[in-house]
Amino acid sequence: MIKKLIVLACFIAVFIITALILKTSQPPLSEQELNNLSTVVKQVFSRPSQPDGSAAQNQQSDAKSILAIIYIRPNSTWFFKATGNTALIDAQSREFARLFLDELTFDDNNYPQLTHIPPKYITDSNEPMRIASYNINDMQVAVSKLPTPQDIDANINRWKNQLGLSPDAPQFVKYQDNNTTVLVRLDQSVPSTKTSSPKPPQKENLADFVELNLSDNWQIQDTVSGMASGGLISQGISPKLEVSILRLPANVPQETIFGIWEERLGVNNTQATPPLELSSRHNQTWQIYQLTGEQQSILIGMHQGKTRYTFFRLGNGGMLDGSVLAQFEALLSNVKITQE
Repeated sequence: MIKKLIVLACFIAVFIITALILKTSQPPLSEQELNNLSTVVKQVFSRPSQPDGSAAQNQQSDAKSILAIIYIRPNSTWFFKATGNTALIDAQSREFARLFLDELTFDDNNYPQLTHIPPKYITDSNEPMRIASYNINDMQVAVSKLPTPQDIDANINRWKNQLGLSPDAPQFVKYQDNNTTVLVRLDQSVPSTKTSSPKPPQKENLADFVELNLSDNWQIQDTVSGMASGGLISQGISPKLEVSILRLPANVPQETIFGIWEERLGVNNTQATPPLELSSRHNQTWQIYQLTGEQQSILIGMHQGKTRYTFFRLGNGGMLDGSVLAQFEALLSNVKITQE
């Protein structure tokens, strides 16, 4: 099974970005929240790094963390769980992800192939249900197997209890691969903010990057909030349609962006359904995705430039009917991105 090394980050930043991308009516983001946005797309289960590449130190040297990958298979559920000092987890998280996420495969019997693990990491353990144990540069990793189905939330709450955390304590939990892989990080405390913060992305003005060429069916909204560069509202269409226009750096993984939209709407695997491809009259390519949850659906038009993504997000707070797609295509066909 081929796995992609998805760029991830701490739970706090994930929820900040969710509010940023989906709810342009939210209050403007603070400078710290913008810093979190810039940071979230660069980390793999880990904390910000120092300029010399070393892991950032936690405010409390004795703080503990748990880093885990859960694989749900038809007849068994596999747990790869690392525990240790938070600074140690930070320093070894990339090695953990490489060994147990990026390079791990399963055989035809849904048993993980562990032959790629360097022998120097292998340790002995007499604990029940433990299939293997590793010591990765002093970070303890336990591999265990339980029958399927498993209550994932109950297992995470049990780990929280091991760290002395309450069940409602903040957590980072990410489902992927058709909900068969679960990525988890739990911390006793948040990382120090004394490290160098990446420069936050700047909100762009519409006039600086796009020519809209609007028909009589659309007009520009007077005010927008959050990180949206602008907004449109339909005219003569019932119910009214609203479009938010957002720009993000092209180094933000698409999996991160669409994963946030999917999580908010309660849907999964947008990328499994090929998007519609539209060539505008300005010879620019747009990809159009439709996401449908239980109570709301949205259309997303994405143009990928050399350095920036441009997103047009269309919705009306409810379910969109079939006629909306044609109107959205007509809108995007006349749009020209002038700065890519």
